[in-house]
Amino acid sequence: MIGFVSIRAGDATLIQAFEAIMIVGLSACLLKVRPTMGFVFLSCVALAGLAVTLGAFGPRDGASSPFGIAMVFLATATAALYVVLSSRLLVDHDPILAGGDAKPLGISPASRYERV
Repeated sequence: MIGFVSIRAGDATLIQAFEAIMIVGLSACLLKVRPTMGFVFLSCVALAGLAVTLGAFGPRDGASSPFGIAMVFLATATAALYVVLSSRLLVDHDPILAGGDAKPLGISPASRYERV
């Protein structure tokens, strides 16, 4: 939430929309899932567009602070990491039960299903 104070709403939305690509990237690194070359190419194009929009190649009017961008990016990357890790931990469990437990309890759904 700290990052939202020093970032424009449009910039935060762009970073959060990039979460799907982060999930694929983390899956490739951690789970050895191989995305297609077309997907990799289009992801690079999307990343370049995100960088241009956020002002990585020069200042722009009313730009968000680098701190705010970094904080929102870190929060989005953490959410993507959660998705990737929980996809392997909860593979044998009912997704409705696992998803229903996660939000009300505010804890990792994997804690309820630890393997002994």
